[in-house]
Amino acid sequence: MQIFWLLISFFLFPSTSFAEDNAVVGNLIATGLKKDQVVRLTRLIASEIEYLDKYEFVETLDSKTVISTSCLRSPSCLQKLARANDAIAMVAGRVTKKGPNLAFYLVLVQKGTFVRKATFSLQNDTMAIADGIGGPITKLITGKEQKSSAMVDEAPTFSDDEEEEEETLGGFDLDEDDEEEEARARAEAEARRKAEEARRVAEEEARRKAEEARRAEEARRAEEARRIAEEEARRRAAERDIDLDDDSDDDFDSEEDFDFADNDDIDLEDDYEPPKKKKKKNKEFNLDEGRSSYKKRKKSSSDEQTKATVTGRIGASKFQALNFITYGGEVAYYPTDSLSIVIGAEAYATRRLIPPELLTEGQSAVQWNMILPINIGGVYHFAISETIKPNVGADLLIIPGYIRETGGTAFGFRARGGLDFIVADGFGFNVNLTAGVWTGEDFQNVQLAFGSTGIVPQISAGTVFLF
Repeated sequence: MQIFWLLISFFLFPSTSFAEDNAVVGNLIATGLKKDQVVRLTRLIASEIEYLDKYEFVETLDSKTVISTSCLRSPSCLQKLARANDAIAMVAGRVTKKGPNLAFYLVLVQKGTFVRKATFSLQNDTMAIADGIGGPITKLITGKEQKSSAMVDEAPTFSDDEEEEEETLGGFDLDEDDEEEEARARAEAEARRKAEEARRVAEEEARRKAEEARRAEEARRAEEARRIAEEEARRRAAERDIDLDDDSDDDFDSEEDFDFADNDDIDLEDDYEPPKKKKKKNKEFNLDEGRSSYKKRKKSSSDEQTKATVTGRIGASKFQALNFITYGGEVAYYPTDSLSIVIGAEAYATRRLIPPELLTEGQSAVQWNMILPINIGGVYHFAISETIKPNVGADLLIIPGYIRETGGTAFGFRARGGLDFIVADGFGFNVNLTAGVWTGEDFQNVQLAFGSTGIVPQISAGTVFLF
């Protein structure tokens, strides 16, 4: 039964029995040292503490666990790390390389409070450190002084953050909690924000004053230039014996400023000297206003609505087995800006090799034949720019007299698309592509293996004139 209760107490209260006699050493915060040297120093401190036989177990934190400067200042933060490692006490600190020496700063935390601190320097030598670190560690853990011959007499120096930390511990302000630390951090941040705001306001005020000074200087220079101009005008007027009124602003437009002699006092028989007339200052005259208050701008043809176009083309086509050279033109009328009605005619010429069975007596086997299809249709124009104007449309085709002997008429229709390039006022180039169908019952008499209906593609290019 006693064994049973012992097992129950072991499982119900495992951490308490271990934590009462355990201590943990945190990884030192190092400045100017390599990582492996810091690890060795941390383990050396743990060995010295374990040698004192005050704690049953002394361990070091995992190398991945990093203690920050703010945590080093907070006993509650260090105590949490101790409890997380089943320990009641924790030793943490920092080491800084100062020339040939190492400056140590260690604290002992137990039950959530700072118990003691140790600040000392040792020569940066393995034997000197091993021989001299025992005394400060003994005093830190037990509170008893143990002088070591390897310790450096001079007091270690620290950076501003380190000195602030030392002053805090030296003043016994060791029980401040995390909330006070956060409040101080917020106060420091607020102070920095206010300082930044004050700096920004001062810079803006300085810029405003500089801008005011610049404007005042410009105004002074403008006033000085105006004064010099007035003085120069008065000097020139004095040279021409012209009396200027004090309030006059160099205005010579009124004839009241002149002093004419009375006509009754002029003796035409004597040597006559005409009175000196005052030279009038030419007013600034706007030529546009002098000619007309209405300024008319000459419009180009691209600004005006196009009423009509005349297009001439040359191209190539194919109908069944025959290849054609095409040439002709068309006229377009624009009822609106984007729509035109077209009518035109193009000659389709081909060089044929006529089979003997189709030749009549006296005919040549090689002949040039031509037909003249007439087209009428509509085209829609896209206004992409003033120089490039694409278009699409459709035509109805009439082909009269396509068979010389019968004099019949064929018909067709086609879809078309093109592009006008306007290169000058009222002039441009045209590219056109069509595809359609011709049909006529006598086409089969034109050539062997000809059908009455066939597809007719065409490509052509030429010039276009706009009106």
